[in-house]
Amino acid sequence: MAAGNEKRRFHGTKIQCSLGLNGNTEICPSPTCAVCRIIETSFILPAHSNKAHFLRFGPGIYFSSVSSKSNDYSTPINGNKYMFLANVLVGEGEKYLNDNQNITSPNPGFDSVLGETGLALNHDEVIVYNIDQAKPSYLIIYS
Repeated sequence: MAAGNEKRRFHGTKIQCSLGLNGNTEICPSPTCAVCRIIETSFILPAHSNKAHFLRFGPGIYFSSVSSKSNDYSTPINGNKYMFLANVLVGEGEKYLNDNQNITSPNPGFDSVLGETGLALNHDEVIVYNIDQAKPSYLIIYS
């Protein structure tokens, strides 16, 4: 891992409970409540066959410096949305300007994938393929 390249990035996700609303601080047991699972165990890698989301750069954990990009992946419940602000160890990022859904890890010599704006992307993305490279720091609840 290239030294000294840790960034704070947003990660939007779905929730299926009322965590954070009306004083509720209990995480739920639902295996499909992504917010509670991230709080409980941190981020996980999606299956390569995950069709619930378009995995532009394969089955990694996606982050952006732009909160509105991450907002696109947050699903509302009771009028609120949820996203995390995470510390991401970017290391040496391999830059891509176009989609490559077949990526399962960065090429040798790189630690992450950087989706650069200009051609296929309107907002930057950082994708990591190792769960130890990302730690949730803050949960943001907004409407």
